[in-house]
Amino acid sequence: MRSSLQKIHDASMVILQDVGIRFHHEEVLDLLRDHGVRVEGQTAFFSENQIMDRLAMAPAKFTLHARNPKHSIVIGGDRTHYAPGYGAVFVGQGNGTYRQALLRDYVNLGKLIQYSPYFRVNGGSLVQPSDIPHETAPPLLLYCTTLLSDKCLLAAAGGPTATEMVIDLLIILAGGRKTLHARPQVIVPINTLSPLQVDFNSLEMLMQYVRNGQPTMISPCVMAGTTGPVTLAGTIALANAEALAGIALA
Repeated sequence: MRSSLQKIHDASMVILQDVGIRFHHEEVLDLLRDHGVRVEGQTAFFSENQIMDRLAMAPAKFTLHARNPKHSIVIGGDRTHYAPGYGAVFVGQGNGTYRQALLRDYVNLGKLIQYSPYFRVNGGSLVQPSDIPHETAPPLLLYCTTLLSDKCLLAAAGGPTATEMVIDLLIILAGGRKTLHARPQVIVPINTLSPLQVDFNSLEMLMQYVRNGQPTMISPCVMAGTTGPVTLAGTIALANAEALAGIALA
């Protein structure tokens, strides 16, 4: 009798092989074709062997390097590391009201994360400041984090131009592209576009970070009953399929 985990795995394999996942990025589609993945239009169909062979290429563990070596962390195995929350638009106030987040809120939260003994990672979108341009927020937030903190870095998601700026900043911090590639210094979430799609910006981010040797977190955001099945098992199978496709691509 199959275990519940095996049933979810099998369902994810059926989704990837028979339904497929849409990649809104021509370079990605060409890359998949070149590696034997069946592509029809913008939809890629993965066999179980193709998925599992790529998963086997991922390292069992790796080191994320902080500017202060005592804050560097090994990711993998049974280790658990805490990173701050991500993407808050509003900030709660002492009187029970709330307001739109500002850059100064990001700075204050970054200071708290730096001095908290429970966090080994800082940055990302601690809040989404309303007083800076959204298009250039990722490099500005990363710059603020490097001024405030010497812990491992979490990057914020952004478009192609913002991602290029982040990579340039990381190269400067690392002392060169080769050093950055050899010593990963940032981890970034790559969100899928459920159900069963990944948009251009997310794929461009993935390609740029991977080319520069930085780890990525494939982060499905399936919502049961809206962007995914209403059942918990179906939602997990769908999210797992999206994550596996992103990991295989990376």
